[in-house]
Amino acid sequence: MLIFGPWAGSALRADNASKQEIQAAIIIKFIDFITWPEDSFESPAAPFTLGILGENYFENLFDPFLGLQVQNRNFTVRYFTDIKDMGSPQILIVSASERKRAGEILDRLVGRPILTIGDFPDFSELGGLITFYRKPNNRIGFEINLDTKQKSGLKISAFFMKMGKIVRREQKDDLP
Repeated sequence: MLIFGPWAGSALRADNASKQEIQAAIIIKFIDFITWPEDSFESPAAPFTLGILGENYFENLFDPFLGLQVQNRNFTVRYFTDIKDMGSPQILIVSASERKRAGEILDRLVGRPILTIGDFPDFSELGGLITFYRKPNNRIGFEINLDTKQKSGLKISAFFMKMGKIVRREQKDDLP
């Protein structure tokens, strides 16, 4: 089980840490509550990969976890400028720099066991699985798109589901 590392605290608040530090800590903690199907890995020895598509707003915040065992696999981080070069990461952070292409990106990932994460408006509506948002008192919350979760094949614990705000937003192509 991973811990929050340098971001540990009973109440993560944006005034004590940057937005990216808080989100990075939360993303690492998500891993404890999600199970990826075995076929989401290219081989039995393949690493657990967190991908960042677009501008890397997180800089080196995931570095303390590199090489650690995550779900019995080495943790790696990869950076992508194009979805065609992406392969199959287990987690994909879609940066706000990709907002204009987010619909196209997420359409290509429908039904794949990839935990997609974004922090810009409309990410859930476009088919993103988790969207970070600002709560009162400078806290960070997250939405879980139940429709995308069901299509992804990821198993997400009930405890995790209670931590987030559940939304049901079909892919835009599924809307009448």
